[in-house]
Amino acid sequence: RFEQAFITSLISSVVKTKDSYFWIALQDQNGTGEYTWKAAGQKSEPVQYTHWNAHQPRYSGGCVVMRGRSPPGRWEVKDCRQFKAMSLCKQPLEIRGKNEHEERWPFHPCYLGWESEPGLASCFKVFHSEKVLMKRTWREAEAFCEEFGAHLASFAHTEEENFVNELLHSKFNWTEERQFWIGFNKRNPQNADSWEWSDGTPVVSSFLDNTYFGEDVRNCAVYKANKKLLPLQCGSKREWICKIPRDVKPKIPQWYRHDEPWLFYQDTEYLFHTSPSEWASFEFVCSWLHSDPLTIHSAREQEFIHSKIKALSKFGVNWWIGLREERASDEFRWRDGTPLIYKNWDKERERPVNNQSQRCGFISSITGLWGSEECSASMPSICKRKKF
Repeated sequence: RFEQAFITSLISSVVKTKDSYFWIALQDQNGTGEYTWKAAGQKSEPVQYTHWNAHQPRYSGGCVVMRGRSPPGRWEVKDCRQFKAMSLCKQPLEIRGKNEHEERWPFHPCYLGWESEPGLASCFKVFHSEKVLMKRTWREAEAFCEEFGAHLASFAHTEEENFVNELLHSKFNWTEERQFWIGFNKRNPQNADSWEWSDGTPVVSSFLDNTYFGEDVRNCAVYKANKKLLPLQCGSKREWICKIPRDVKPKIPQWYRHDEPWLFYQDTEYLFHTSPSEWASFEFVCSWLHSDPLTIHSAREQEFIHSKIKALSKFGVNWWIGLREERASDEFRWRDGTPLIYKNWDKERERPVNNQSQRCGFISSITGLWGSEECSASMPSICKRKKF
């Protein structure tokens, strides 16, 4: 009944003429007066619901139409060969089964150094000149990603492209003209000069809207942080972005000298040291690694730090930062001597009443707000060093 009501509403919205009819799959197939549903390539199905017009079915051996008007949706028998009518088609909604990665990805965080956001099935990693000391051709970059069990980045939908665009903005200055190889290419001579993704991801039409590059030999594409593609000759050397399914653990090639878990942001690197320690030990570790305890000088840097510790903390955890009292009840200062201009204190946790011991600053992985604790407490910590 509900399906009939839907179809009646559908044809009423498109049919404007009085005498309009639509063939449906109901038919007296044996000429016995018994009408059954006839589906292509299937056995006849018995009728469990009817919507006949008055004085119908009129005779045996016919085929059934649905009226478009007067009254709409009612069924009538017509001559299968002589009567002319439009038709109504129906097909089941295809429900594509999830692949192995899609079944498991919502529950698996990205591995350290790879980045994503909730709702995305893949993780991404930007390889840039500050990190790898050299740029590569498109094929060299794709081979580099493959060594990690990954491919050059593809965009299965706009959400992935939006994330990568924001990721580039978070790492580099908005004014920087940086170009990164992605998997978009037309190197395959058997594909009639068509663009495709190196990992086999289907190219969605919305992405193709802005990808006409003309007929030339620039067969590989770079991505810029303003959502623009640029065709280049594949032998050009650029930075690149890799992509891997969220639940696949990246391989670490023996030749790859990486400095994880240092993360790059705005010409600076950060080390997130997850093992708890006292503040003094934290300061020693940072100095041993030629860095300083973390300072935070802007809301953007604060947002970057908070997003990382939130992802690294299974539960609500506080992380040491480079704030410390020189003496009990003294003013908090950054340990590297830079001025304390930007502040993000939790007013209730900045300083307790009747403080008798030296206190050091921390940042909450839950709220991102700063607080203070006795420097002898143990917490994970964050070091910071300038790349240049």
